[in-house]
Amino acid sequence: MKAITKELRHYLTKNEGAKTSSKLSEEFIGSSNIEAQKIKIEREWYIFYYSFLNIAKNSCENIINKKKLPESDKFISIGIIYNIKHSLEIVVKALYRTFSNGKIDKSDYGHDIKKLIKEFKKGNNKKIKRTPNLSNEIDKLEEIMLKYYELSFLKKYLKDSFNINDIENTFFKYPENKVNIRVDYSEFLNKVNMSDIESIKIDINEISSIILKIKKLIK
Repeated sequence: MKAITKELRHYLTKNEGAKTSSKLSEEFIGSSNIEAQKIKIEREWYIFYYSFLNIAKNSCENIINKKKLPESDKFISIGIIYNIKHSLEIVVKALYRTFSNGKIDKSDYGHDIKKLIKEFKKGNNKKIKRTPNLSNEIDKLEEIMLKYYELSFLKKYLKDSFNINDIENTFFKYPENKVNIRVDYSEFLNKVNMSDIESIKIDINEISSIILKIKKLIK
């Protein structure tokens, strides 16, 4: 719990100077300072990222602590993976705000985390020097984002777990089509095992470590 509190405190602290969340609340109540509001909003994006990621982390830990994975818990992996994916979307948007002084495109680049990380990497902020160490951490973040974008680690379970519904008969007609792929989630998730949950937990720790390093490198 102490480690979690310490990590959360990091997202509640300004990049320059230390202020607790309570002091920040006092500062922003009734404040019309645009720059101060930008800092507050940016910080809240990191808090949301932290919240969703730790829902996934706590769920993994609860399963691992049981030392068994009954069928009822296998379905929890849906929520675990979704919360990881959503936390990745939120944190790259948060980083985009950090690197662009609170400015971001109105569309926020949608929910495509593959496009989000590529757009973020193309961005430039003269105030934040992209050192080799910083670039390395961003590359590691991109790697893990693509893993959860493609769900490559779950492809081995898709065999015999999906049906193709070629409603408009376009599957072999056009290279781009409107084919509907229906996943049998019961069959699919039944193949999830404790090793998968443990691997996901490792990824969660890695994501947390990467983001903390990035935040420290841009102070």
